[in-house]
Amino acid sequence: MLPDFPKIKNKWSKLFLNEIKKKSGQVSFLAQVRRVTHFEGDGTKTTDVEGRMESSEYDTLSGILKVNRKDLIEQGPACFSKEMDRIAQEFANQQIATVLEHIRESTKRTGNVVSADGQAFNREHLLNLLEKIEIEFDDDGRHNTLSVVEPLGLQGQLAAKMNEWMKDVSFRNKYDEIMNKKRQEWYDRESNRKLVD
Repeated sequence: MLPDFPKIKNKWSKLFLNEIKKKSGQVSFLAQVRRVTHFEGDGTKTTDVEGRMESSEYDTLSGILKVNRKDLIEQGPACFSKEMDRIAQEFANQQIATVLEHIRESTKRTGNVVSADGQAFNREHLLNLLEKIEIEFDDDGRHNTLSVVEPLGLQGQLAAKMNEWMKDVSFRNKYDEIMNKKRQEWYDRESNRKLVD
């Protein structure tokens, strides 16, 4: 029978898992998502703004870490580095898919969807989208940075279009009108917020 080293294996497993979690959490989209650690249980319950409670089970993320025996002998633990980068990206992709699916379900349920119906995303779609979302502002009344998740291959296109659209006075006026309305809604929410003792 071959010897087993459970303490060493546990130590390395924790090290690998922590490194993979750290690397997968650095993907730009995931880095913006607030995380909460749950130490026990098999699911979560959330309440939406209308008071409806929703339960969901945790999603499983998985991957296989493969290392060539020859590389392990020649390089030692360093051979795991490239493989951890690969599996961290795999985990990140799974997390992104899960988050986007939960967003899709939630927005569909609440009717908070703007569909382009196969058309290219245009200025009217953007204005409709801004009407449907809550926007937070800082103490000076400037809106917090809005995050947009664009499909692969289209990154940065919305920002370029936005710069172009802002040159149009009609669009700019509609945009400013929506932002002023959203700023007032934010002030109202903040003034009605219950403070905890």
